[in-house]
Amino acid sequence: MRGAAWAPWGLLLALVLLPLGANAQQDTVRRKGELGEAQVTERRAATAIDYKDPGLKSVIGQAELRKAACCNLSESFETNASVDASFTDAVTGTRQIELFGLAGKYAQIQTEMVPLVRGLLANQGLSFVPGTWIESIQLTKGIGSVVNGHESTTGQINVELLKPEVLADGAKGFAQEGRGDLRLNAYVNNAARTEVNAVWAHRLSPRWSVGLLSHGSARPLALDMNHDGFMDNPLGAQGNALFRAKWEGARGWEGQYSVHGLVDSVRGGDVGHGAAPGDPLWRSGIRHNRLALTAKTGWVAQRGRERSFGSIVNLNTTRQRARFGLPGEGLIWNTGQQSALVQLLYQVEPVEGLSFTGGTSWYADLFDQGTDVPEEQLRVSAPGAFLEGTWTPVESFTAVAGIRVDAHSLYGTQWSPRLHLRWSPADRHVVRLAGGRGWRMALPYLEQLGYQSSNRNNASGGQPLSAFEESAWNAGLSYVYNFRMNYRSGTFALELHQTQFDRVAVYDLWKPQMRLVYGMASNEIWGAASASNSVSATLDYSVSKRIDVRLAYRYQDVWSLYVPNSAVPEEPPVRQAVPFVSKHRGMINVGYKTRNKWHWDATLQAFRGKPLPVLGIQEPGGPTVHFSPAFAVINGQVRKEFRFADVYLGVENAGNVRQKNPVFDSHSAATSAYFDATAVWGPIFGRMFYLGTNVAL
Repeated sequence: MRGAAWAPWGLLLALVLLPLGANAQQDTVRRKGELGEAQVTERRAATAIDYKDPGLKSVIGQAELRKAACCNLSESFETNASVDASFTDAVTGTRQIELFGLAGKYAQIQTEMVPLVRGLLANQGLSFVPGTWIESIQLTKGIGSVVNGHESTTGQINVELLKPEVLADGAKGFAQEGRGDLRLNAYVNNAARTEVNAVWAHRLSPRWSVGLLSHGSARPLALDMNHDGFMDNPLGAQGNALFRAKWEGARGWEGQYSVHGLVDSVRGGDVGHGAAPGDPLWRSGIRHNRLALTAKTGWVAQRGRERSFGSIVNLNTTRQRARFGLPGEGLIWNTGQQSALVQLLYQVEPVEGLSFTGGTSWYADLFDQGTDVPEEQLRVSAPGAFLEGTWTPVESFTAVAGIRVDAHSLYGTQWSPRLHLRWSPADRHVVRLAGGRGWRMALPYLEQLGYQSSNRNNASGGQPLSAFEESAWNAGLSYVYNFRMNYRSGTFALELHQTQFDRVAVYDLWKPQMRLVYGMASNEIWGAASASNSVSATLDYSVSKRIDVRLAYRYQDVWSLYVPNSAVPEEPPVRQAVPFVSKHRGMINVGYKTRNKWHWDATLQAFRGKPLPVLGIQEPGGPTVHFSPAFAVINGQVRKEFRFADVYLGVENAGNVRQKNPVFDSHSAATSAYFDATAVWGPIFGRMFYLGTNVAL
């Protein structure tokens, strides 16, 4: 069985060698420009809303990404009105995103159409993509395309990385193609967090170009600025490298191949303030080792009717070791994941205005998990097929209908129907309607690893990794108006989204001193198992040639059904708000650039009170829900551009807003039944200054 599990590696090797052999047959070669789909967009300084796409898709470019302080994908949405990024706990430093008030696991997060944040990467996978590697982020809100998989329920985030052929040719020009390109980045903040990145590319020949993306980071200081005895930010170190190769063949063929390796380690917990000599200290530690290989090959017809073919093969192995608690007494997870993905697709346009995309996919996962003696294994596979049709009878209307079927080894046959409609009733006005079903396999313990940062009693009953299937329907309606006022462009967007779960994995923190994990299903009596209702409005406007302003407001109501009494399971469930999700969120972003290339940027984000579970001793007859105070966070940055470099200085949380007790009963973590570091609703750290530079050679 072990040999069979690794058989796909041979397939990858064959796909890698195929273009090498084809290229060896070429006696003469010619330079070919990269083929890509032409898109019409409504543009602003740093972002773009795709005007023609049936889905509500926006592209976050490098100009927008530079406004973020640092330094990885989880920290790249500080100026985005739709995506929230927050910490799962006050110990591990894990930051996850939310879309429509729902966890990022319900959005399909990919790097160049290859799944990223899933399985063992569900917790810290976002931190494994350095920001300086990112070319752009494509954010699609609402149900995604069936082509991209079945896990997209609330949206899709696809990260495009820097391309070696673009780096090698774009910066120096084709006449100097042999020189290649080198970009360097360095970052440091007042907590001694240090980041160093290097991106290098080189054109080997007119057909081949290669690139190396490397990253190193360290957090060496154990700081406790709020004097609660716990590190405000965990210690950590990461080494990260991605080697890429691009092949541009003849007659419409091309390929992309990559190898990715990573080692990451974080350590947090009690720093020993006030502890007697020899007292045990509560500590946490998470270590990742990862290796991934990806091969993508494509073909585009050079004449005749439009046709294209593509294949994706991804193989990866990840090992995660995590520890929580006192030395010799804490919980130790030693978990491995081996995954394979193979996807084939074919696109054809038989007549003008009508196109079809169909294909097959297959993925398989092998998990081994446990504590000190990891023997339990879980094998999962899901072959699938999909078909999607796009009809554009007139320029003002587009309809996309798709169906996907997957044969899951645990949950049987799963159907994913999806529909997208786009209508432009008048110039500069676009209305979109979308709906469909998404589903996923929940890994309740692995996906919420930070919840181990407490002394709550685990009352889940020891259910296995595969205990829960999650499925939901999503519907969205949006209106986008691209206008001009006073000779300046602007965009107004109004959106309504609803997500209703048929089945959901519930993380119940409402019971004092308990952490329950169980499955909840919809019912004819009480309706959906969980739901999210979201209404948002966003205004982008260029006040002048040098000033851009973004105003946004979002209301969201996120709730779930909970078991009222775990000891009496026959009692009907109760509907209650999901904790740590604010109903009201507002944002203001102002950007200003001068003639001599100074860039000034400031962002204010305001949150209404978030529902919180009661910590500590529950008063008889007292409320089971408390609310955090309303708060606002201000970030700012100034950046100066030079010919081959830029220098930036910024501040995060300029108002020094801080959650008062992010670690409850921290000084008694070793003995208290009420110790809890998972009730995080606001900033953990105070004001943070940082300095960085980017250099292009």
